[in-house]
Amino acid sequence: MRRVYDHLAYHERRDVVDADLSDYFGTIPHGPLLKCVARRVADGHVLATIKAWLCAPVVERVKRGLKRTTEARDTKRGVPQGAVVSPLLANLYFRRFVLAWHRFGLASNMPESVD
Repeated sequence: MRRVYDHLAYHERRDVVDADLSDYFGTIPHGPLLKCVARRVADGHVLATIKAWLCAPVVERVKRGLKRTTEARDTKRGVPQGAVVSPLLANLYFRRFVLAWHRFGLASNMPESVD
C-alpha cells in the first residue's frame, strides 16, 4: 500500500490496472506456450519432456482412493499446479501480454515494477 501511495503522491501516476487471473494456470493453451518455450530452448529432448509434462495425467487422493484425470491432455490447456516448472512456464506465457502492453504504449507512464 505504501508503494501505491508513493506512486500516486510523489510520481504523479494516476492509472491503476486491475486484472483477474482466475484459473490462470489451468487455462494456458499448450500450443502457444510451447512456442514461447521453443523460442528459448533449442534442445528437442527438453521440449519433448515439457510437452509430456503438460500432458501427464494428474492423480489426486479422494475419499474412495485415487482419482486419475487427463483434463490437460484432453483440452490441451493448463500447466500442472504445484509442479516446480509451472511458475516458469506461466511467466513465459504471460510475457507476451506484458510485451503487448508495452507495444501499445500502455506502459509509458507505469513504473518498471511495483512490488
